[in-house]
Amino acid sequence: MLINELLSNQIDFMLASTREQGLSVRNQTALFKSALMGNTDVAITSISKLYRDMTDSYFGYDAQVEKLSGGAPSSMAIPLLNAISDVYGKLSRIQKDAVLNQTLEILDKYDFWIVNGPMGSGHTSTIRNPQYLAEICMLSNNMYWPGLDEGRIIITMHGGSWQAIKEDLITKYGFFDRSEAKDAEGHPIGRPKIYSDFLVAYAFLRKDISNFGEEFASAINKNFLDQVITAIVKLELHNAKTPKEIAKRLSALEDLLPESLHAKLESAAYTEGWVDAYNFATDKFLYYSKMRL
Repeated sequence: MLINELLSNQIDFMLASTREQGLSVRNQTALFKSALMGNTDVAITSISKLYRDMTDSYFGYDAQVEKLSGGAPSSMAIPLLNAISDVYGKLSRIQKDAVLNQTLEILDKYDFWIVNGPMGSGHTSTIRNPQYLAEICMLSNNMYWPGLDEGRIIITMHGGSWQAIKEDLITKYGFFDRSEAKDAEGHPIGRPKIYSDFLVAYAFLRKDISNFGEEFASAINKNFLDQVITAIVKLELHNAKTPKEIAKRLSALEDLLPESLHAKLESAAYTEGWVDAYNFATDKFLYYSKMRL
């Protein structure tokens, strides 16, 4: 399936969600839909405008109302971010940079505690793709890191049992089951079993959170595992300034992650095709750096 077709399917879902909230966004999104089906590059540059038009409709074009209310409901952004997440790995580096610019334009409108809200309610806590979320965090100097609470909660809900988690959440192909969660009586409860594949995988691998990291690493799809490991390493090393500091951080990761993955860590650090934070939107990066001081 083409990138713009994948995006289009998710955008249709997003529009359906907003219509349920009583929003009229057809006029605002007509241009975006047209660009989406004709030119992926043009569609990418329209992402933040689509989101802005939707929030304008929701708040009646009153920015002050939006600010006082804490921003638009995250349910408006989540399908859009998931659409991007699903196709992110298929984009070129230039397209990824354009997507990141658009994404940061959306996230920068809100306080970071809203962006990093709990699982299912925050923007970043629902992003599935490891590279997409990691690069957002790298560019924001970790200000938009949502944490690993979803994985912790899932472990607790399953009594810490790897077997129970495997049977409930891991498909026969080694991916997380993205179907709707159900209650004890088998009734759908209106949320997916997993919000962020990356955040849950990272939590499952960490020795300070789970006791089944090796089992999980053996069961999960190997391509996805490599994506997760690369994202973890890039996140940990992106602001390391000296070889000594890099070695120290890699050693710390070895203490956290399963022994079977240690050989992958150093090579992951040199994986090409990732964003260069110091050459990307320098003014934004310096702004985030100051925010973290």
